[in-house]
Amino acid sequence: MNKQFIVGKVDYVAEAMRLLIHTGAGETYGELKNNFLKSRNIQSAAFDEKFRVLTEIEKTMIKRLKGQEEELHFYFSKPWEEGKNAGGLAVLWGDFEKEPYESLEHYRQKLEALSQEECCKRFSELLHCYATVIEDESTFTSCDNKMDVVFQIMDMGIADEEKYKLQHIFLKPEVHREKVFALLEIAMEVLREYSEALDRFAAEFAAYWENELRDVCAGDYLKKHMGLDLEENPLGCGMRPNVILPSSISVFAKSEKDSTLSTPYIFTIGILFDDDFSVSFSGEDIKGKQECVLKILKILSDSSKFEILSYIKDKSAYGSQLAKHLGLTTATISHHMSALLSAGLVTMETKESKVYYKGNTKAIAEVLEYCKQVLAQ
Repeated sequence: MNKQFIVGKVDYVAEAMRLLIHTGAGETYGELKNNFLKSRNIQSAAFDEKFRVLTEIEKTMIKRLKGQEEELHFYFSKPWEEGKNAGGLAVLWGDFEKEPYESLEHYRQKLEALSQEECCKRFSELLHCYATVIEDESTFTSCDNKMDVVFQIMDMGIADEEKYKLQHIFLKPEVHREKVFALLEIAMEVLREYSEALDRFAAEFAAYWENELRDVCAGDYLKKHMGLDLEENPLGCGMRPNVILPSSISVFAKSEKDSTLSTPYIFTIGILFDDDFSVSFSGEDIKGKQECVLKILKILSDSSKFEILSYIKDKSAYGSQLAKHLGLTTATISHHMSALLSAGLVTMETKESKVYYKGNTKAIAEVLEYCKQVLAQ
């Protein structure tokens, strides 16, 4: 992976969608900052400045959406960590993360140019990721007609009320697209008011990562710090800033039917990550942190997640294998893996365009040792 590029510009279309996701979830930047300060010793003017600007954006966005709270909740009620929102399905959201668009109008034109068959296929693909942030294309079986998509929705492991909502969005696309685009326009206007600060954050992001990756590629760096092991990609990789979801990390690469990669790896990294806020899901910060341990114990209390960890404690497995072993759908497995990954309890690697998971036994051992020290000694 020797071909590498780092983007130092804000993708305002993508950030507008993220701002709706953040606002709709009802989580505040103040809460996010306090959570970080509880578990990490951070004394950084840059850290404080980023949260100051983000908090101002958050307050402005809430004011601009006054009177539209019900609509915002209808389309954007799930946190980013829980997967796709209904609003994203309405505008077939997904390509924003992979290639930037010049404007909302540019994306609208692309959307309107799609055939009904293409819309069905894209909606179907997004349904696979509706309850997870992991998009493993090797497990996708996309539908290209309306009836099959409706059946796909009915087979999803979600509440009936949510199924009916998704069906209505799918069958009445024009109605819902207009409403979501109206919300996106508001988000774009708010972000433009803070463009000077946001553009500065993006430039600082690029400068930091260009220095951090001067002697190593992004894939090797994230393998070392996160346990994310990606197969070699001859097309290289790129990094883009994520401003509105400042502590998130995601990676994307498209593969063909023969499993060959057809795009570079694109890492979208939160702007918080720097010398004072390191990229690490290794479990090193867990020991001695009661709040983190309690969160992990809650995860381990789920029987399916516990069985997954038991199955992959000494071997790797991909989504379909785990689904077959547990008798669950691949979408449900991906949902469980999202939680396990975010807690640092599993590592992830790709082989032949399949995503493989393995238990992070070191992190689990640290949690158990902490419990032993506090509760049994």
